[in-house]
Amino acid sequence: MEDFDKAYIEFSKAIEIEPKKAMFYNLRGFLLTLMEQYEKAIEDFLTSLELDYDNVYTHSHIGDSYSSLGDFQNALKHYRKVIELDSKDASGYYNIGACFYFMKEYDKSIPYFLKSIDLQPDEESYIAISNSYRNLKQLDKAI
Repeated sequence: MEDFDKAYIEFSKAIEIEPKKAMFYNLRGFLLTLMEQYEKAIEDFLTSLELDYDNVYTHSHIGDSYSSLGDFQNALKHYRKVIELDSKDASGYYNIGACFYFMKEYDKSIPYFLKSIDLQPDEESYIAISNSYRNLKQLDKAI
């Protein structure tokens, strides 16, 4: 934890020197997520977006932070922006599917998990889509 505190101080100094540098807010925000201080992280990420609105990674980090807080509606807004900015970002589709899954809207999660698999097949996506089908009692489609 001590290293995180030192890093936080250094990022804060960098922001003080160059307050218009979006990357510094983004990096400090990411550090705050590692410290599980999601509300503060979101503040930094939003400041970063004010300086560089079309940054895919910042939108993704905000979505992750909102998801960690259980605020899937706000997470969805930012994950949707991720795929708007980069339609080939498999994790953006996966994360949208995960939001719908955690909101128990399993039918809405499936197309996003399928798109994620189409772009970048991985075990996690296959498990997620299988769980969605199981929750919908569509066992014949569960992988």
